[in-house]
Amino acid sequence: MDKTLLFFDLDGTIAANDEFNHCVVSERNLEALELLKDKDCFLVACTGRQAVFVERLLPGVFDAVIANCGNYILCGDKVIFRNSIPLRYLKEFKDIFKRNRITSAAVGIIDVYVLYYEEADLDRIVSNYDPGCRIHYVEDIDDKEVFIFDLFFHNPEEYLRIRQ
Repeated sequence: MDKTLLFFDLDGTIAANDEFNHCVVSERNLEALELLKDKDCFLVACTGRQAVFVERLLPGVFDAVIANCGNYILCGDKVIFRNSIPLRYLKEFKDIFKRNRITSAAVGIIDVYVLYYEEADLDRIVSNYDPGCRIHYVEDIDDKEVFIFDLFFHNPEEYLRIRQ
């Protein structure tokens, strides 16, 4: 039997932030996803976030998850693709972010390693990640498996500075 394969972006599409900056899924979107599952569609979540975010937000809804901007892919509970940042680059990027005072984090499967931050950014950093992940501060990442770097900026001017 053929299955229909459907891919869904999460942030700003299936899920949105509420007034408390918590990611939520509307009842209507949840009903639509359940209807598609009932019609035997194969549902795939696509997100820049970690896979744990998808499972917490929508437990059991998706058959596969393309997480960490496509660098970590699960089909059911099996990892079918894994593309971590080579260890030789981790220290180099951490040094660049620190030297340029760029609030940043290295993101793994469950762990998030904050590379550089200022006190004023702590709430923002924490609210960006799923409660199911582990956030580490000022930790050596030279031997950690990470898939993406998250960079935080406050305004367009800071974004342009970071971009350079």
